[in-house]
Amino acid sequence: MLQKEAYFQWGGEISGLVPKIYHEAEDTLELAVLLANETGEHDILGRLGGDEFGLVVKDRTQEQALQVARQLLKGIQAFRFYWEDKIFSLGMSIGLVSISDAGQSVTNLLRLADAACYRAKEEGRNRIIVTSQFDGEILQRRRGEIDWINSIESAFDQNRFVLYQQPIVRVEADPGEKPMGMEILLRMIDPDGNLVTPDKFLPPAERYNLISVINRWVVRSTFLWLANHPERSTLPALTTINLSGASVADPLFLDFVLEQLQTPNLPPNSICLEITETVAITNLSKARRFITELHDAGCLFALDDFGSGMSSYSYLKDLPVDFLKIDGQFVQDMDKDPISLAMIKSI
Repeated sequence: MLQKEAYFQWGGEISGLVPKIYHEAEDTLELAVLLANETGEHDILGRLGGDEFGLVVKDRTQEQALQVARQLLKGIQAFRFYWEDKIFSLGMSIGLVSISDAGQSVTNLLRLADAACYRAKEEGRNRIIVTSQFDGEILQRRRGEIDWINSIESAFDQNRFVLYQQPIVRVEADPGEKPMGMEILLRMIDPDGNLVTPDKFLPPAERYNLISVINRWVVRSTFLWLANHPERSTLPALTTINLSGASVADPLFLDFVLEQLQTPNLPPNSICLEITETVAITNLSKARRFITELHDAGCLFALDDFGSGMSSYSYLKDLPVDFLKIDGQFVQDMDKDPISLAMIKSI
């Protein structure tokens, strides 16, 4: 069946722990020329934002559009750029949607292509996923994600985010002993007054770039609460806050935290920021800078999920953290599993 047009969208990934340098002028121009050379005279190519691009391929069958996608994928995988005497490569994940009816909603087509692109990333990256307007699974998941984004924005507008605290106690603590710290937990309240746990709304927030906004709200709200608490002496000495990977990689977020640490009556040494081992390893140079600068400002740091990554110990030389939070897969079975117990003793 002849498809009048096909639309596909893709996202790029850089191989290496380096900022997206290919957005700089020379690299962007070279990449644009490469992409344009693989498309037809009447095709429409554009950058949608960040590392996402879109292409409308006109008057092709689906198989012909797939061939264009394969050529784009091949060209991107062969592309190299240079930064600080190092060579970096790119990856590409492509979502392909057939346009068989001029009456199709542009918004719906964009949603389908984006969801297919995201699925390509989930399935291992550097691949092409083809979908149709009637792919119910993609549409349903996408609509669910969009619903959560709307819920998050409404929660901000209506002040329906709340913070909880979870005590951190010593294993050998005596009954009634004051907790040594508290961990701040985020919850959302839905319009009916029910608590919503973060496992529901944080993944869509990360996917649609709202996670830094949420992290900022948590940091600002926690710092103000601590600074203005009428009975500071009754609080534990340490307050820990979890941060997302996106925040650690965002230089503006580092500046934001440093600014918030200037809140009057807030002792920086009472703040412990947590990042997961996976986040730290994936963004090693940025994580090192992030931790070092906030350390210099007086904060403490914890490395969460420790033991879950590859070569966990080797990274400790590069990350000046104060606490290790051992991954739960070892802790939960340490009374029954001798291997888990040995790992915990080693750590």
